[in-house]
Amino acid sequence: MSHVHANNNRRHTRLACEVPLEILTETVRFVGRVTDASRSGVRLRVPGAPLGLYRLAPAAMVGRQVGRILGIEFEARFHPERLGSLLSRRLRPVRIGQCHASSADVELGCVVHPPLTDEEAAMLGLAIPTLLSDGKEADLRLEAQGPRVRDDLVSSAPRIRALASPPPASPSGRIRIAVPEEVAAATAEQLAVVPKAAPRRAPGTPRPLENPAQQDPDDRERARRSAAPPSAATQLSAATQLSAATQLSAATQLSAATQLSAAAAAPSSAVAHSPVARPSRGAQVSAAAQPTAANQPAAATPAAAAAAGSEAAPRLSLAARETWRAYVHPSGNRRIPPFVARMEMVSITGVQVKVLDRSLLNVEGGIDVASTMAALGDAYGSEVALRLVDGATHLWTGPARIEMVEVGQAAPYPVTLWLAYSRPLRAPERRALDLG
Repeated sequence: MSHVHANNNRRHTRLACEVPLEILTETVRFVGRVTDASRSGVRLRVPGAPLGLYRLAPAAMVGRQVGRILGIEFEARFHPERLGSLLSRRLRPVRIGQCHASSADVELGCVVHPPLTDEEAAMLGLAIPTLLSDGKEADLRLEAQGPRVRDDLVSSAPRIRALASPPPASPSGRIRIAVPEEVAAATAEQLAVVPKAAPRRAPGTPRPLENPAQQDPDDRERARRSAAPPSAATQLSAATQLSAATQLSAATQLSAATQLSAAAAAPSSAVAHSPVARPSRGAQVSAAAQPTAANQPAAATPAAAAAAGSEAAPRLSLAARETWRAYVHPSGNRRIPPFVARMEMVSITGVQVKVLDRSLLNVEGGIDVASTMAALGDAYGSEVALRLVDGATHLWTGPARIEMVEVGQAAPYPVTLWLAYSRPLRAPERRALDLG
């Protein structure tokens, strides 16, 4: 199941996908891919080389090259290898970004005109929700399927009779041949009459004879002695040795216990300087294995566990508060006042801000996203000074880079920007932004 991107500002549900796309322009033709899609919009990732872009290109250059090569709208074919020119649409970019510092690829958010139908979405493998009569989405989703084949071609195709499969081959590569039942039964009878081999004789033991009378007298005497029970003298000697060993072991343990008790009763200074025998390794292991009140961990309460989990896993992003604002100052010696934007989201890598009216940016040019990104780059530069505040309280100030620009489709054409920090956040800065 594809992952759903929740966004209340979108008209339709977007689904993550991987669909190849062919972009057709008057000058170039190249291939990109769709990373997520809905009925009325798609997000693309296209290579930067056909657009004349390189890694970490300035924002003004990215916007200018996209506008020059792709224009306000361009034609695209979805999955051309499977569908050919069956599914083609006009796409209008509304978001441009170069969000990967290790690649020159460009991300484009485009409006699909006209929107995809249920059949076209199912052919692309998108299980999007169905639409109701009022234009809203229902809970029922479409069934994703592949491109259909004409029924007349399937019915007119010649039918080929399936041949019997060859006999299975063994791992050695030889073909197994079935043996008749008569031959198999005769072979089993021959194997049944073969006498079983006698077990191997242990080294040093005399060879058994069929007639015990033919055995040598010395061999018979040795066999009788080995089979006879041990004598009383032998049993007494073994018992004496066992008793002596037991007494020696008990005396050794008593001596070790006496030395340990004496060492425990002596002062610490005497223990430090007296050559007291250390306990054995087994005694140390058994003593360490026994639980004591000193080494037993305290029972963790649910509140303590929750606090420890929150400290160990800081938040990576969160929605900004209503009172948080972002001041974007131009870089270099540009004499232009900063613009104020409302913060929508803050993370450990950057912030997303929104200007409700494009006219507040003090930039010229067209209202399309490519012209707006180029004008922002020319006026403020790609590297800007970002200042985050909560009313009169200062939160964070530092350098940032404009990586993404999105322009709304209706007046007053709100502008959304993604600003990435030029350096990682420090621990106090994370705490000031409620990131832990």
